[in-house]
Amino acid sequence: MVQIDLTDADLFNAAVSYSLRKGKLKAESDADPEKSRSTGMTFVLATAENRVIDRIPLDKLYQDAEKMQRDLAAIQRERVLNSGKRTNDDVYLPDIGKSLGENLPAIGKTVGSLTRITLFLGLLAVSLSVTIFFPPLGLLMLFMLALVALTAK
Repeated sequence: MVQIDLTDADLFNAAVSYSLRKGKLKAESDADPEKSRSTGMTFVLATAENRVIDRIPLDKLYQDAEKMQRDLAAIQRERVLNSGKRTNDDVYLPDIGKSLGENLPAIGKTVGSLTRITLFLGLLAVSLSVTIFFPPLGLLMLFMLALVALTAK
């Protein structure tokens, strides 16, 4: 996991958001950014009177910030895709699929025909070989091969 860089203001905002969600902070204005501080492993959210509201592990704040960043990026991607505006960073798979889809039927017919011809010639060689050693089975194979060749589109 790549850790993003957060300024003191970002850490304070993340701590306020976290404490509000957990119910330890009643209003955003109760916390003071001047008295709040980052210690080695935690962020101490404090009031103007220097009373500690909450101690939040820095790892938790970084995880929340990364999740919010991912969510924001997903929302931005969705908005760009829904608006139809193109940017250099956007990949439009439906456009690529459409251009490929127009060419696939012709390729499919060609491959299908080549495959059928190859299969027909291979089976013809096998059935002629089998006819020499075991005539009833060889004739049956030739008959089935003829039926397949006549019914193929």
